[in-house]
Amino acid sequence: VGLQVFVVGRCWGFLPGLWALLQPGELSIGKVRGRFYHPAIMHDGVAFVLMATVCVLLEQSIRALAQGGFVASVNARKLMHVLMGPVFMLAWLFFDTTSEHARLLAATVPLVITTKFAAIGLGVLDDPGTVAAMARTGDRRELLLGPTQYGIVFTAATYFYWRQVAAIVALTTLCFGDAAAEVFGRRFGKTRLLGTKTLEGSLAFVAASFAAATALSALFDATGFVDVTMGPAWLAALALVVVVGAAAEAITPSNYDNVTVFVAAAPLAALWL
Repeated sequence: VGLQVFVVGRCWGFLPGLWALLQPGELSIGKVRGRFYHPAIMHDGVAFVLMATVCVLLEQSIRALAQGGFVASVNARKLMHVLMGPVFMLAWLFFDTTSEHARLLAATVPLVITTKFAAIGLGVLDDPGTVAAMARTGDRRELLLGPTQYGIVFTAATYFYWRQVAAIVALTTLCFGDAAAEVFGRRFGKTRLLGTKTLEGSLAFVAASFAAATALSALFDATGFVDVTMGPAWLAALALVVVVGAAAEAITPSNYDNVTVFVAAAPLAALWL
């Protein structure tokens, strides 16, 4: 019933324009284009296809590497964790920055991928290739933790913080900070905090997040996607935000830190940056 109401409503909305076009002397290609063609919507539709294509190609390439034995599943998962963020963020630039539809279309891409991961994790969808690439132990239920939460953060950051530095900070802390914390913590970590988390890993989180967020904020500011006034105060605020994110990562069990880092860092970034 809801779908029927939607369809009827959309058709009803087009009727006045169609009636006007059918009046004597009114029907022409120019008139049709003017009535029904919306440049921003068409632009964003193309942008959506491009973004989806790039993200799916990246996901499938990493999956193929894992299936072919070129990288271990744990490394494939980390590659996805690090690379998807900057690739996805750069794809934001495909969209019309003045369009009200852009944020919804951009957020739909990670939402669809996340839904796929959740369906595999729940056993609704059978996809051994994705399980091999994304699950450390080969258990499909692992996809309900890190990968699904990762996608939820991408979706929420894009939709709620569209064209804001908060979205950039949220995804750089997730992609670069979290990955740096794990790599440096495992290799150089000596000072234990909670569980397997280390002080050295947390310091790596701060350094990587700060560097990536600064670089990407400068890039998006140069393109006009966001408006950033960089200076000592802005850099100090960014440093404080990523320290809060690092603290959230340090005190949260590994399977849930994707969400807690976002919840801790994104609202502060929206307020201060």
